[in-house]
Amino acid sequence: MKDRWKNNLGIKIMAVLFAVVLWWTVINIDDPIGTKKFQVEVGVLNAEVVTNEGKSYQIVNNTKNVTVTVKARRKVLDKIKANNIVATADFRELQGASVPIRVKINGFEGDYEEAMANPRNLQIQTEVTETKTFPITVATIGDVREGYVLDKVNTVAKPKSIEISGPKSSLGRIARVVAKVDVSELSKDTTLSAEVIYYDSADNIIDKSLLSSNCDKNGVSVDVKLLSTKQLPVSFDTSKIVPGEGYVFSGITFEPQTVFVAGKTETISALAQLDIPADALQR
Repeated sequence: MKDRWKNNLGIKIMAVLFAVVLWWTVINIDDPIGTKKFQVEVGVLNAEVVTNEGKSYQIVNNTKNVTVTVKARRKVLDKIKANNIVATADFRELQGASVPIRVKINGFEGDYEEAMANPRNLQIQTEVTETKTFPITVATIGDVREGYVLDKVNTVAKPKSIEISGPKSSLGRIARVVAKVDVSELSKDTTLSAEVIYYDSADNIIDKSLLSSNCDKNGVSVDVKLLSTKQLPVSFDTSKIVPGEGYVFSGITFEPQTVFVAGKTETISALAQLDIPADALQR
């Protein structure tokens, strides 16, 4: 009896093997292994490895964004989203101008077979960091309320200058720094938060991502000053006009008959007309 299990042993072994193959086939048909690609932005770790040496870095060759190919079973792939994938480049692994890109999938640890970034390395370019000081000019958009004009002389940025640090090549492109504010419908002096823009010599806007400034924390504001306006009639003093013999003075004509003036509200409100003195009409 104890040897009966040996009967048809070959058939029994084949049956077991067949069952294993069938199980494996069913698993792979129902939940096959596949791949899926995701677009992911690479995060930088320990950048101070470079910056502590008085240098700045720039990511080159379009390696900031990579394609991550994930290999896993279909049911796992269907659940993975791009925001689950973390691609990082740790500057402590910097070799020359390359940093290896490591990939992990949060929440799916051990559930996938492979996650590979393409390209596999972050490419960087380093430069010496410099600091320069630039004056800040003011640019306004929009129109103030009727009855007022912008006092351009006294409308100034706070602070009036800015210290910018960054790669020497980037600093060298900056031709001017502008604080832009919208003054639409303003009717009184006010202080506005400004958008700070760096321009090159061709008036192209410069990307500030590689640059830092002493105004990054508190920003830049603009003290906007306004002047009141008024249309004043013009009056001429004709008391010193003496006609020649045989003539009589009948009056004068002039253009324009009114003038537009701007100034402090208290000054403008006290004005009734613009008087032209008699001496101004003497030959």
